[in-house]
Amino acid sequence: MTMPPSPAPAGPPTWRVGVAFGVVALLLAALILVTRADADPAAAHAVATTPERATTSLEAPVSSGSVPDADRVLAHTDEALAAWGLFAATGELDDVEATFAGGPQLEQLRSEAPDRVASGPGLPAFDFAMSDSEVVNVDGNVASVRTAVTMARRGADTAEFFWQIDLRWDEDRSRWMLYTVATVPEE
Repeated sequence: MTMPPSPAPAGPPTWRVGVAFGVVALLLAALILVTRADADPAAAHAVATTPERATTSLEAPVSSGSVPDADRVLAHTDEALAAWGLFAATGELDDVEATFAGGPQLEQLRSEAPDRVASGPGLPAFDFAMSDSEVVNVDGNVASVRTAVTMARRGADTAEFFWQIDLRWDEDRSRWMLYTVATVPEE
């Protein structure tokens, strides 16, 4: 089973980012080995359970100027993660380009797209469900969300990540766009 791409580091590399990236890579490798070792034809029909998605409103009020408030930040983050789950299954960049800003994470996905198109797992999409989400920063055209993300797919084990997701406001699209993802310690 091919797993979705790992988060791209944000900003200049530091030892923390390197360690976090290494931990995520090891967890993904272990998940791949476990799912391949436990492959069972009956498991293909199992339905993975995931926590409920955060429900947020896309019609949230504006907090200051033209920058939407935390509810809209969370809604757009959730939409970007849903698009990422579809990309993880298909490798089609069109799946993420409407919700991802031109930044490190989109560049990471662009580099992985040819392999995913050629040998990706195919549909159904991966489900990236946020829980315990908190908007930790909204400053002008930049926002940050800390969240637990459960990744699930029918017939596969679930995996949980703790991420800080940075977003950029796109004035032309009137929406928050996912810029980069970094692994953070569980709180």
